[in-house]
Amino acid sequence: MAFPVKKRGGKKTNRLVSCGFFVLIFMLVLGINMQEYKSIKKIKNLKETGTGGEGVKMEYNPERSNMRPVEVLPEEEDEKETENSKDDDDEDKAAEEEKSEEEDEEEKETNFVERENNVGDSKDNDNNASEDKADDKNEDNDSNASEDKEEDKKEDNDNNASEDKEEEKSGDNDNNASEDKAEEKSDTATEISRPEWWDSSKSTVIALAAGYGLGVYHQLVGSLRKTGYEGHIILGVAPNLPADITDYFKRMNVIWKEVPITTDCTYAGKPMQNGQPAKELKCPEAYPDYKMSWGRFPLARDWLLECEDCTGGVMLTDARDSYFQSDPFAYPFGDKPLEQLPGEVMVFEEISTQRTSHWLTYPPVNQCRNVKLTDYTMLCSGSTMGTRQGILDYIDVMVKEFDYWKDHDECRNDGVGDDQAIHNYLFYTQQVKNAVAIPHRTGPIHVAGVQADKVFRATIKKVAEERYDNDLQKAESFVNRFGYTNWSESDNDSGGRPKEWRTWLPPEHELIDAKTGFITNFDGKPSPQVHQFDRFGLYTSSQFIMDLMRVD
Repeated sequence: MAFPVKKRGGKKTNRLVSCGFFVLIFMLVLGINMQEYKSIKKIKNLKETGTGGEGVKMEYNPERSNMRPVEVLPEEEDEKETENSKDDDDEDKAAEEEKSEEEDEEEKETNFVERENNVGDSKDNDNNASEDKADDKNEDNDSNASEDKEEDKKEDNDNNASEDKEEEKSGDNDNNASEDKAEEKSDTATEISRPEWWDSSKSTVIALAAGYGLGVYHQLVGSLRKTGYEGHIILGVAPNLPADITDYFKRMNVIWKEVPITTDCTYAGKPMQNGQPAKELKCPEAYPDYKMSWGRFPLARDWLLECEDCTGGVMLTDARDSYFQSDPFAYPFGDKPLEQLPGEVMVFEEISTQRTSHWLTYPPVNQCRNVKLTDYTMLCSGSTMGTRQGILDYIDVMVKEFDYWKDHDECRNDGVGDDQAIHNYLFYTQQVKNAVAIPHRTGPIHVAGVQADKVFRATIKKVAEERYDNDLQKAESFVNRFGYTNWSESDNDSGGRPKEWRTWLPPEHELIDAKTGFITNFDGKPSPQVHQFDRFGLYTSSQFIMDLMRVD
């Protein structure tokens, strides 16, 4: 019998194979499963060619072969290679028979593939099923992943909070690391050394307080100690203090530094006129290049560097016109790590109506630096706070600017307040590192001067109209003697303090707590330090403050 076959060149030929029947018998005898053999061969070809799917007709690529691949059909594959070709009609009939049995052989082939595990990926139908399952699984996984992410995020936040706490606790609790850094630091401080805590017991208040009597020291030191402050107090004083002052300093645990003062100053204000200074000025012997209002800055730096235990916060303050009502290092940032403080340096705003267009700041800065500080809130240079390192850095920047001003004729002047002009210039031109301005009546220092002066002048005017026929001079004398409220008809003659003297300011000013007489911040708490209180007049003398604070 004859079996139709296809020629390799693509042309059909008829040749007789007389031994086909015997070949099939021989193969059965030997037990060779040609169907499985062809399935293995087909799978191998699919892997090598990269095509997928059963019964896929591969495209002809003349670069790979001069043969046109035929459609891969599982059934009768082995028979077509061994049988002779028939007539054209027989060939069509055979093709129909082959097609009818294709599905059965596909199932067999699939089973064989699963048994042998020779295929990495399942076929198209299996792939679709797998993709559906994978989608369902992905949705579940996405849901689980979302929940896991929320839990992870929560855990991360908890971990971050824990790490923050660990960082806050890192280092010695007594700030030994910060002390070591401070000891190694030169006068020109550049690196930020952050002590662990704003520790009041290791903080420092520094003031140049030379030439004052015991009453000023009672007002400044006594009120500070009355608040419970246990930290360091360093005062620059005149040489050869009387015994009553030194005894008081010892009792109040004050470190005092003698500051010899000279008139033999290399800086003499305005440029020389006929070889002579325009005005005789005083300066510290240690810093003859700087007038007194400047010299207090490098002196404070020297004293701070000498104090190895001064590792907490630092306040630079004026002495004569300042007193304390609560611990400045305990309000409002006292119980927080320095990482949560407003900045390494805190400068303090005056009332918002006081602008840098004032004659104290605008003209000298414009003349010296050609910078117009026209519309900024005035900052007070008399009181500044910060970390130890922040204050050291701040002083270095101030001293550098002093050197510029003294070396340029257009910057030199005889005024004693140009340190405030420099202070504002450096902050508003962002030359003070890590500095922040604390708004008026919101922080540890309340600069009361401008508002105090307005209250004082308004009261004088009122008294002049009511009592002295608009004589402002007599009215001012009265206010300085008797204060602002609780007057009686006999006040003109008797003098003395009214019984209700703690309500010493009228309530319409909203400046004091009527129960205590303390000046308050906007939150109603006592302002830790009140600066420039002398603008209220002579009535608010050192004795008044001592009585108010019950200072011994």
